Amino acid sequence: MPELFMLSEADPVHEAAWLMDPILPGRELVLFDGAAGVGKTMALCTFAGILSKQPHEKVVFVSSPEQKLARASFLKRQKPDYKALGSVEFAPAVQLLDGKKPLHPTFLQFVTETIEEHQPTCIMVDGLDEMLSPGDEADAKLSREFWQALRELARDKGCSIVVSRSSGMHESRTYGAFTKAGTELCRFILTMHWHPEAMDKRLVNVAKHQFGPIGQQIIIHFDNARAVINCSPDREDYVKPAKSPQCRTLGHTLGKNAPLSPEDARIIARMEEMKSKGACDLQVYEVFDMNGYARTRVSRLMNHRSHMTMKETQELIQMYKNIKAGDKLEKQSKQQAS
Repeated sequence: MPELFMLSEADPVHEAAWLMDPILPGRELVLFDGAAGVGKTMALCTFAGILSKQPHEKVVFVSSPEQKLARASFLKRQKPDYKALGSVEFAPAVQLLDGKKPLHPTFLQFVTETIEEHQPTCIMVDGLDEMLSPGDEADAKLSREFWQALRELARDKGCSIVVSRSSGMHESRTYGAFTKAGTELCRFILTMHWHPEAMDKRLVNVAKHQFGPIGQQIIIHFDNARAVINCSPDREDYVKPAKSPQCRTLGHTLGKNAPLSPEDARIIARMEEMKSKGACDLQVYEVFDMNGYARTRVSRLMNHRSHMTMKETQELIQMYKNIKAGDKLEKQSKQQAS
């Protein structure tokens, strides 16, 4: 017969300490889910900028070399205290195709050594999927061991570990054993979505919280200078997240007549130009990486380009030429005025 234990007021109660209430708990593994291109890197830089100005806080980014330039530009806009910020790059030697091994144990050891050496209060892992991609997919056992070890590391070392993912609870399904294990074992998960009305805003929701209520929402407002967070929106400000951009950024989200933004038009037209000269996808990514564009944004626009008709492509190239001509005239007028 199962033994019955009576519950008591003396039972231990978990009380979360917060780095940023209500979105970043202390000493916890936090998964930060969002679609490619939604702005997870910008959000992490915003969080890091806020934490850097708080006493006794130290933030370390763990990222791939490809994310370095994009992160630097986003951080600069937040005007953080750089004395409380650091960065380490996870770039293991590329393994032979016939001798691949999962990089998960190597990554765990790397994070452990980073915490022990630099003593941060928060580690932000940006682009985990990219960093682990050179190795084989982890099986169910290794996946559970990986997420469990990260959770225990955050608790034992007193350091919050925030991991961004491009698949997870923001989707209607999970993607394989690795993603599923992370969702099951992590006690706190955030999801990031597009705002249904304003392209310069994002919604961050508490999707899982084992020690408190879920559904709490914050609004991040991005402008050209910096990002502003509204951590306590009024009840009437709560909105239903959108799963795709609702502004005129991608034409297929609003119909054929919805124009691309000038910047996205430049990127796709540049892609088309490179492709016409025989460049492969890898070469396209490398060029945009060198120019500081986020890999997730380039991937999203590459996907959009592949779904464009020939007529739409020709119209976009013409639009790009018009933009370049306008920029040239504006530059010449400024030179003449000076």
